[in-house]
Amino acid sequence: MMTILAACLVLLATGLVVAPLFRPAANRAMGLGVESRDPVARWQHEKDRLTDQLRDNDIALAEGRIDAAVHGRNNARLAAEAEGALKALRRAREAFAPAALRDTHMPGGVASALTAACIVAAAFGVSAVASSEDIDMTRSPHEDGGVPIATPAGMPVDADGAPDIAAMVARLEARVWDGDASPDDYRMLLRSYGVLGREAEAPEVLKAAADQYPDDLEFRMNYLRMVVESPDAPPAVELLAQVEDVLEAVPDMAEARWYRSLLNLQLGRPTAAKTDLEWLVVRLQPDHPAAGEVRTLLTEIGGGKP
Repeated sequence: MMTILAACLVLLATGLVVAPLFRPAANRAMGLGVESRDPVARWQHEKDRLTDQLRDNDIALAEGRIDAAVHGRNNARLAAEAEGALKALRRAREAFAPAALRDTHMPGGVASALTAACIVAAAFGVSAVASSEDIDMTRSPHEDGGVPIATPAGMPVDADGAPDIAAMVARLEARVWDGDASPDDYRMLLRSYGVLGREAEAPEVLKAAADQYPDDLEFRMNYLRMVVESPDAPPAVELLAQVEDVLEAVPDMAEARWYRSLLNLQLGRPTAAKTDLEWLVVRLQPDHPAAGEVRTLLTEIGGGKP
C-alpha cells in the first residue's frame, strides 16, 4: 500500500512540474531583447553619468574639497536620480514588450505551495518505502518474535525459546562419557568449551575423541598441541605412542616429528631427537616460524652449528 501511495505522489508531483512545458504559452516568442531598444541606450548613458558623478563625489571627499555632509547629500541626490532612471526604464520596457509577454502571469502562490507540498510528500513517501526493508541494527530481530530463532531439531531451549547452551553442553558431555558420541559431537563440545571459557577441560575430551576415533588425525594432533609442552602433560611415553601412531599414517608430518623430538629429549634420548631435528632443519624454509627454534635445539644437543 505504501508503495502504491508513494508512486501516486511521485507521478502527481512530476505532472505538476512538467505540465507548464506542454502549454502553448510556454512556446511563445522571446522577443528581440531590451538591448536593441533606444530606451536601454538612454538608460546606459544615464547609468554611466551617475556612476561618474558618484566616483567624483567620493574623490572630492577624499581630497577634502567637500565635507561629509555635502558628500552625503550628493549621494542621496544621485541615488534618487538613479531610482528615477530605473523606473523610466521599466516603463519603457513595458511599452515596447510584446502583448503576450506583458500579459504573462506568474504561477499563483497557492499552486506553487501545493506543488512544493506534493514534492515534499513524495520525497517522504519514497524514503519511507525505501527504508521499510532496512535492518534495524538497534535491536534484536528476534525481540518481538517477528523473526523466530531457528534451532536444530532436538536442541534444548529455555523458557523464551532460545537455545539452552548449558543443557546442550550437558547432553554432549553425557554422550562423550557414555562412549556413543560422534566426531561432530566432539567438535561441537570443544567449540562450546571455547565459547564458555572452559578450555582447560578440552584435553580430556580430545583424548577421549582420539581413543574412540584413532584414525582421525585431527583429534590426535589437537590433543598433542595442547599437552606436549604443558606442565600437566601425561607421561612422555604415553604421548610418544600417540605421535608414533600419527607418523605411521603420515611419515612426513613436520609437526609430529617436532613433537617426537621434544618427547625423546624429555625421555633422555638425544640421539633419537637429533635424527628428527636434522630431518626438520633441511626441510623447513629459513623464514619458517619454527626454523630458528629447531636450529637452536639442534645446537644445544650438539648436532648443529650455532
